[in-house]
Amino acid sequence: MSSAKKIGSPPGTLVHVGKKRTHDVRITQYIYDKESVEKYAIGSVDDIRDPGKRNSWIDVSGIHDMDIIEKFGARYDIHSLVLEDIMNTHQRPKLEEYEDYLFIVLKGLSAIDGGIELEQVSLLLFHNLAITFQEGEETMFSNLEERLNAPKGKLKKYGSDYLAYAAIDIIVDGYFIILENLAEKIQCLEREVIVEMSEEGLVKIQRLKNELTELRKTIYPLREVMSKLEKTGSDLIKDSTDIYLRDVYDHLVQILEAIETYREMLSGLLEIHLSNMSNKMNEVMKILTIIATIFIPLSFITGVFGMNFVYMPELQWKYSYPLTLAAMFLIVIVMLLFFRKKRWI
Repeated sequence: MSSAKKIGSPPGTLVHVGKKRTHDVRITQYIYDKESVEKYAIGSVDDIRDPGKRNSWIDVSGIHDMDIIEKFGARYDIHSLVLEDIMNTHQRPKLEEYEDYLFIVLKGLSAIDGGIELEQVSLLLFHNLAITFQEGEETMFSNLEERLNAPKGKLKKYGSDYLAYAAIDIIVDGYFIILENLAEKIQCLEREVIVEMSEEGLVKIQRLKNELTELRKTIYPLREVMSKLEKTGSDLIKDSTDIYLRDVYDHLVQILEAIETYREMLSGLLEIHLSNMSNKMNEVMKILTIIATIFIPLSFITGVFGMNFVYMPELQWKYSYPLTLAAMFLIVIVMLLFFRKKRWI
C-alpha cells in the first residue's frame, strides 16, 4: 500500500505501507538460557509461550497483517505509534525509549539484480525478551539461530540485550558486503573509464553515486541510533553489552568513511570521463581543422583557375593541368610536414 492512503488517518492507525514481501506471517519463538535452547513455530500470538525466568526471542516474518500486529500490541502493551511504525516500512533508522521497552528501527540491505534493496527491521527489547519484525519471508537472522545452538555461544550466556546487539551487528555486517560489492564495481568502472573510455561510463557512475547516496542515507541515522543506544542509560542494556555496541558504532563510522572515499573516487572518475570525452572531441575537431586548413589553398587555386575570363593565357598552355595538380599535391605535402614539425599531428 502507498503512503498516500495514510494521509488524513489519526495517529496510531495501523496501515501497512510498503511492498508485501510474503503471503503468510511466520512467527518463531526461541526460549533459551545458558544450558539449552527451545524453538517453537507459533501459529497465533495467543500461542506464544511464557519464558518464565529464561530469555526469549520472537522473530516475526511478515508485517502486513494488521490483526497480528494489534495482538502483539495488546499482549505486550506496545504503544499504538510503535505499532504504526512497525507496519510503515518508510521509517528512517531511529531509537525510541519507553517505560518498559526500547523500540529500534533498522534497515537491512541486500544486493538484488545489480542494485540495492532495503528491508525494514523493527526491534523491540524488553527485560528478558527481544522481538524482531521483518518484512520478508526469508530471514536474515538465520545465523542467530546457529549461534544460539552453539554449545559455548555467548548468546545463551547473556541476556536479550546481547541478542538485540547481535541482530544489529548482523545487519551492519550486511553493509560491509554491499560496500565490498560497490568497491568492486568502482574498480571495474575505473578500468572501463580510463582504459576503454566507454561512453556508458557516465550512466554507470551516476548509478553508483545514487547507490552510495542511498547507503549513506541508511547508515548515517543508524550511527546516531547506536550512539544514543550506548548512552541511553536504560537498565535494559547491561554494562557488559555497551562495549559491543561501541564496536558496532565504530563499524558504522568506518563504513561512512569508506562511503565518502568512494564518493570522491566516483567524482574523480566523472571528471576523468568528462575530460576524456572532451579530449576525444578535441581530437576530432583537430583532424577536421587540419583537413579544412589543407583544402583552403587548394580551394583558392581551383577557384582562381575556375574563373571564366577570356584572357587567361595559362589555360591554353599544354602543361597547365598536370602542373597545377603537382603544385596542389606539393602544397599538401609541405603543409603536412609543417604540421608534423609543429607536432600538431
